[in-house]
Amino acid sequence: ENTYDKIESNLPYTILRLGLACNANCLFCNVPPESYSLKEMSTQEAKKEIARLASSDKQLRLDISGGEPTIRRDLIDLINHASKNNIKTIQVQTNAILLSDKAYARKLKSVGLNKLFVSLHSSMPKIHDSLVGLKGAFKRCVEGIKNSLELNIEVALNPVITTKSYKHLLQYIKFVKNNF
Repeated sequence: ENTYDKIESNLPYTILRLGLACNANCLFCNVPPESYSLKEMSTQEAKKEIARLASSDKQLRLDISGGEPTIRRDLIDLINHASKNNIKTIQVQTNAILLSDKAYARKLKSVGLNKLFVSLHSSMPKIHDSLVGLKGAFKRCVEGIKNSLELNIEVALNPVITTKSYKHLLQYIKFVKNNF
């Protein structure tokens, strides 16, 4: 049994970490790629944890985390399951790259996704792409954020400030204000 595949409940909300696999290779990530092969939470295990949360007296907010949750083929099913179990606030912690596909973002919204916690690390494409280790990530992340906002999904940004990005914080703030 791995510690990442349990619901973390010492917070005022609950985090369901589905696994460690990711579609990026962030320079600052504390999960080495060789860990991606560790046991991922199965769909049935995740549904069981969601049902357990829904039956508790806790605030009914679920944050789905990874790795990168949007790479899972069962994410739509899991969000739908949470929604049908009366979990009112469902947030995904994401790099938003796959949300650049508006049809995918729309499907997530239709089954109950209402919040995102997005890792947009710079307003400068070259810096963002360098930090996440993936060429073109900035463009797709921004597109994913815009798609989500158009669908009335609430978006909070989660930039990691680094020696590569800290000098551009004012530019980042202006970019966010002007684009979102």
